[in-house]
Amino acid sequence: MGIPDPEASRQHLAAWKGRIDQLAADTQAMSAQFEGLKVTAADPDGLAQVTVDSSGNLVDLVLSERTRRISTEDTAQAVLAAVQAAKAQIAERSAEIISETLGSDSAAGQAIADRVRSQLMPRAGEED
Repeated sequence: MGIPDPEASRQHLAAWKGRIDQLAADTQAMSAQFEGLKVTAADPDGLAQVTVDSSGNLVDLVLSERTRRISTEDTAQAVLAAVQAAKAQIAERSAEIISETLGSDSAAGQAIADRVRSQLMPRAGEED
């Protein structure tokens, strides 16, 4: 094995540093987009309208006047349906932001999107 070429090593390190710097900038841009991300959705009957943030936290709830004439259980189901719809939309929009920022072929981007999806839309029996 020969002695490594110092110039080739410097170029390799500079290219690697450039990729790392770009990844850091992309990650900051992605984080900034997530900060302001909110989605509003309603249940299929239009009884409840909710807004959730990028973490899936409920930040607003508007109930239709029709909820005065239905059971509290039906109202609760409408709220839950609206929250589920909003979280699904947040997960989709998050995946789009990740793909736009890191690229659709990025292994890191796919891992982040999968994690976001699993946090926002846990499988049956996995919820708190």
